[in-house]
Amino acid sequence: MLPQSGRWIDTHGLYDSSGNIAVDFTTQYLKSYLSALQSLVLKLRDVTLNAENVYVILEFIAGILAYGTVFGNIHSIVEMMDHTAATTQAEERHKFEMTLVRKYMRDKGLQPDLQKMVNAHKELQWRRGQGMDEAHLFDDIPKSVQQDIKNYLYLELVKKVPLFSNTDAHFQNSVTFRIKPLMVLNGWYVFRKGDEGEEMYFVKSGTVEIVGESGQIFAKLTSGNFFGEIALFEETKRTASARASGNVELCVLTKEDFNAIMNQYPIIADRIRFTIEERKKNEQNVKNPSASAISVQEKDKDHRKRSSANVIGFAKHSHSNVSINMHNFSSKKLDS
Repeated sequence: MLPQSGRWIDTHGLYDSSGNIAVDFTTQYLKSYLSALQSLVLKLRDVTLNAENVYVILEFIAGILAYGTVFGNIHSIVEMMDHTAATTQAEERHKFEMTLVRKYMRDKGLQPDLQKMVNAHKELQWRRGQGMDEAHLFDDIPKSVQQDIKNYLYLELVKKVPLFSNTDAHFQNSVTFRIKPLMVLNGWYVFRKGDEGEEMYFVKSGTVEIVGESGQIFAKLTSGNFFGEIALFEETKRTASARASGNVELCVLTKEDFNAIMNQYPIIADRIRFTIEERKKNEQNVKNPSASAISVQEKDKDHRKRSSANVIGFAKHSHSNVSINMHNFSSKKLDS
């Protein structure tokens, strides 16, 4: 028991041991509660006894913990409200853009199936990025960091292309830096047979089917494969169609970007062009071996003709020299 004089409850009139002054419970509670609130703002109780000092210290620690918990929860609530507000704003902007897109397609009279495809693609992009433009997501950071990100995402794909695998790191970095992402929905055509070839594609995820006019499937390309690379080096039309089997994530390298890279690295460009020419010759020989044999025969015949001409020329020259020598010999003999 604490002594009944000098206690905090005694000095603040909350308790009278003589029993002459009656202090009601409401007064005791309110004064004690007010003192507890004051301790939260570092206005501690004015006490003198050791036991009361210990109590004030424990009260202060408990108050600080409660104070931090309350304000921490308030901060979390405010952050959640900000995030919710930002998400709501992005959703409203997306809805507004989709309204404009739908109105535009209706005004232009696009076919309903085509409108559904566009709507599905826009919704897929929204679900994946929540309004972020992946192609320009890192435009505001240093180029060296952008290059590291691009290399992490695309360098392994670039190295799998035989034409690029033996090039130096600077050339490969230039290729990865210009690659752009592209999402293709299930059943969509990346391109159709007869289209102008302007891009090369890398399969990041999903499956792409190379199909003919009648729908026959020539090949299935999965993650890590590539197609359409010839379009970067020559003016050509697509010889088959490419169709997405399921949602497909592609990486695209355009001819314009690739030509800019080739201009920066002329030696590598000449090497790549030479490789392509050799490949085309080999493919032509495989497709038409008789023509290749005829070409070899013609070269051999031409070589024999040149050899015969050289022999005849040498013989004529030798005969002429012999005749001149005989004439000179005869003249000398007559003179003698």
